[in-house]
Amino acid sequence: MENSSTAVVTDERKKVRKQVMVSAALIALLLLVLIPVASSNPDGLERVAGDLSAGEGQPVWGGLLPGYGFPVGNAWLGTFLAGMIGVLIVFVAMFLVAKLIMLRRISR
Repeated sequence: MENSSTAVVTDERKKVRKQVMVSAALIALLLLVLIPVASSNPDGLERVAGDLSAGEGQPVWGGLLPGYGFPVGNAWLGTFLAGMIGVLIVFVAMFLVAKLIMLRRISR
């Protein structure tokens, strides 16, 4: 038989898991809505560099997702996948930071 503290922890985990899934769905929906209206104009830094004729040299590294897209043949789908991968990377990084903070608090 489960004791009450184990049941509370299990319920809390289910609640957190549900919140994460709802958040992920909302982020995906937001990406689906915003990708078609994303500006193709350069951002501020790119515009200033262009105005000053400061060319880009040869890149040392192309990056994880060069051009903010994923090479799948369809530009919209590539942008959506790149956005979702970016969100996933940030989520995993924040999860790991939160785990480290919790472990430090427990060890004190």
